[in-house]
Amino acid sequence: MPVIATNTFREGGNVLSPPNNAFAVVPSDADELACIARELFVGVAGDVSVIHAGDTVAVVYKNVQGLLCGFFKQVKSTGTTATNIIARY
Repeated sequence: MPVIATNTFREGGNVLSPPNNAFAVVPSDADELACIARELFVGVAGDVSVIHAGDTVAVVYKNVQGLLCGFFKQVKSTGTTATNIIARY
């Protein structure tokens, strides 16, 4: 059963403050992230397929390395070639 991402900003977080938590991402076509990530750090460059918090369709960002900012609820394994991805929230 897929995990459903929660929006930590609705639970008292401030969207303007820097992220203060992080976790390693395992791309999955079935499971959403444990919470809505406000940015992804990509350690090894490649494509990153994500579903944004307010959407249901995957978007592929090409040749990403470093920070990818936005609100993400899922990192898909199909279409993702980047590795060492960290979600920050």
